[in-house]
Amino acid sequence: FKEKLWAHGYLSPNYTRKEAESKDGTPIPSRLRRAAQRQAFHMERVRHDCGDKPLPVLSWYRSPEHNDSVGGASKSQHVKARGCDVSEETRQRLGPRRFDRACHKHFANGGIGTQTTPEGPVRHVDSRRGPARWIY
Repeated sequence: FKEKLWAHGYLSPNYTRKEAESKDGTPIPSRLRRAAQRQAFHMERVRHDCGDKPLPVLSWYRSPEHNDSVGGASKSQHVKARGCDVSEETRQRLGPRRFDRACHKHFANGGIGTQTTPEGPVRHVDSRRGPARWIY
């Protein structure tokens, strides 16, 4: 099923490879397909718990070059195609408590962080192996 999704331009039923590609236009490398799809299916579960409403992602995969240009961490989960950033606007639209509960449920063994940016807070979730929590 996941191989067919990938072949048709999708990571999961609601997330396309195009929307998850690096902001510099670099597509997700095929070697990172499994990691990207694992992240996508976690995001699908969060989306479902938030009422099956659209859950857009600000940033997903980052090419190493793009990650460097935005000052990303050298071991960023975005470079591994298993990290997503969601805007505070989206979090509020879905219901912040509901969204946070869903993230803590489905990313319990992954990373959850909050970053303050000039545009407002951003929630990061990733499907690394092992829990990590932070605010920066």
